[in-house]
Amino acid sequence: MKTDDIRCPIGYAFRMVYNLALDESRRRRQRMNNYRSIDQVQEITAPIPTVLDQLVAAETLRDVLASLEALPKRTNDAFIRHRLNGVPQKDIAAELGVSRTLVNFMIKAAEQHCHLAITEPAIRPDHEHRQASSVSLRAAPAADRSTAIPALPAQRRNGSSARSRRTG
Repeated sequence: MKTDDIRCPIGYAFRMVYNLALDESRRRRQRMNNYRSIDQVQEITAPIPTVLDQLVAAETLRDVLASLEALPKRTNDAFIRHRLNGVPQKDIAAELGVSRTLVNFMIKAAEQHCHLAITEPAIRPDHEHRQASSVSLRAAPAADRSTAIPALPAQRRNGSSARSRRTG
């Protein structure tokens, strides 16, 4: 190697020693991580997910699939064909007879719908929760409901409304 190109040979020597020490440290760390004794094998974590991770993933997938089912059929088909099957948007647009921009918007809307299903799993995207609560209110027994009609304040009960005063 030409030593004429080195401006500071002492600094160069220090840098070379530092780099060699760093390489040796990395080599020892890698050797220690890759080669363990039989006693240390039990400390290595398994690369498989835990039961809780699998349960959370299954629930998330169920929420996403339910949210996709709540979408219009054309949007659902466009999303699945593009994201899962890899069909280009221009081919989907040609088959549906719509613009590429509309297909892009349908896919984005489906993505947002799925994202909402993941971030807010308590709110059902298919409105099952709201429908179930409204059905339970209609099916409630009459004894639980209040039949009293609220009384109007005294000054408004006999007087005419502001609208009727204006219109005559």
